[in-house]
Amino acid sequence: MDTPRIAIPIPWSTDAAYSQRAWPQYAEALRRCGAEPVPVPLDSTNDEIARIANSCQAFLLPGSGADVNPQKYGQARDAETADADPARENVDELLLQDAHNMHKPLLCICFGVQMLNVWRTGSLVQHVEGTGIDHRAGREVMEAHPAEVAADSMLGGIVAATGVPEHEHMLTVPVNSSHHQALRDPGDGLRIVARCPTDGVIEAVEGGQHPGHFVLGVQWHPERTFDHSPASRAIFERFVDEARQWKPREIKDSIACWWRSSLPLTTRPQSIVAAMPCWSLPPGCSRRSSVIGRSSTAICSNCVLARSSRGVSQSSCLAISIPYGPSAR
Repeated sequence: MDTPRIAIPIPWSTDAAYSQRAWPQYAEALRRCGAEPVPVPLDSTNDEIARIANSCQAFLLPGSGADVNPQKYGQARDAETADADPARENVDELLLQDAHNMHKPLLCICFGVQMLNVWRTGSLVQHVEGTGIDHRAGREVMEAHPAEVAADSMLGGIVAATGVPEHEHMLTVPVNSSHHQALRDPGDGLRIVARCPTDGVIEAVEGGQHPGHFVLGVQWHPERTFDHSPASRAIFERFVDEARQWKPREIKDSIACWWRSSLPLTTRPQSIVAAMPCWSLPPGCSRRSSVIGRSSTAICSNCVLARSSRGVSQSSCLAISIPYGPSAR
């Protein structure tokens, strides 16, 4: 595919000015690398999100002024933690599930990498302070501090190709910084591949479903330094190239439509759903579920398998919302 479609959620449901300023930067970086950016409105129904997801070859999870709901990683809310954005989290979780199931390329930036980490059962530092580094320098500061990248990582290979020299198995690149939270414990399957050398704050993680599955999360904003930083530009170029090469998998896991529970998070039973009905039961369906990661959806894998065996690579199987919380970890 010459022009891959890449879905980008609208960054923040409660601050239109932020979203109108931020979203075009991600979109422009993708366009300049040959991709078609596709907005995902945060007021979309789950059916609408699914249709967008199924029409795209990759996903970019952008930054936001919100913070991830700390209940999702088993912590009480810190006084410095900003309000959560349930609408944004819902969109991200559904895209993360589809990227996981279908092995679609995934680039997660700032808030996006925090969502990735929590979805993979990791945790966050709710407020970074007293480290001697200003991690909230803001969008006007192009080089806030250095990040040391592991030379043997996928990100290291991207950075090295821009001419950054290796020193003691590390590559040092200047990055911008606009965050007050950070990754604490990396989620399942995620490898820490970059840190701030001064305070050890995690700056990047990677790790897909297999060695060739592109999943990269960075704490900085490469879209802001696309013209200034060869490393930032190279990240987008590689991501778009991965999206261009993506092919649908003949597998049993795919998202297409969901039923969202009407119960609020705090009143849902704290257990993972073991089975769910199917929208239309194909022959051989035994109604078993497949739940991967700390997801807001459960996928009926047998229904999808039955549909895939008839030549349909992406299903119309129904999924049901499941809760978060310590007992669901």
